[in-house]
Amino acid sequence: MAAELGQQTVEFSALVRRSAEDSYLALKELVERSRAPEDQRSDSEKKIDLLKFIAKTRQRMLRLHVLAKWCQQVPLIQYCQQLAATLSSHDTCFTQTADSLFYMHEGLQHARAPIFDVPSAIEILLLGGYKRLPKCIEDLVIQSTLSEDEQKPTLKKLDTILRSKLLEVVLPKEISKVTISDGIAVLRVDGEFKVFLTLGYRGHLSLWRILHIELLVGEKSGTIKLEETRRYALGDDLERNGCN
Repeated sequence: MAAELGQQTVEFSALVRRSAEDSYLALKELVERSRAPEDQRSDSEKKIDLLKFIAKTRQRMLRLHVLAKWCQQVPLIQYCQQLAATLSSHDTCFTQTADSLFYMHEGLQHARAPIFDVPSAIEILLLGGYKRLPKCIEDLVIQSTLSEDEQKPTLKKLDTILRSKLLEVVLPKEISKVTISDGIAVLRVDGEFKVFLTLGYRGHLSLWRILHIELLVGEKSGTIKLEETRRYALGDDLERNGCN
């Protein structure tokens, strides 16, 4: 494929040879013309023509000299051209990326619309309920508070269950006092601790639950007060050990 207009190249040696040949032919023509018998020019006119030839040839040689100097910088110029082409390519890529992001932003505006659960809504409208909820939600439902008339028989029943539960286990002989009232069993070891128990550890009515612990060990001035966070951690640890 032929090179595009403005991108043709020629060897510098060919250019020098062509210039030298043109200068030689012009000088030869000038000499032959001056020697011709029919030449009626005066010496002054011949000198003027020779001076014009010298000026023209000198200008041509100066151009060749400048071109030779410029050819020494061709690698640098080519490198600069490559940089310019690379920057132009990057500019085009940035422009295309900005345009793509703009159109993507417009598309994401539509994608932000919520995805409605149409099948579940249809099921609730037709059946009046939703039967695919997990069973564990039932454990999280807050139970209603008993009325005063319901609390008394419930606490009595809980006291009976606590007594039967204590009869099923062998209490350590160190426990000096056991009292049951209002659904709470209080076990006391003199000089060591007093613990308040009931049933219902993590929803299991057959397991013990520690409500409160009082340490009776301390200085003569009074008992040691256990921090609330430490008391809860200790109680939870005892409950887990009791369950195991």
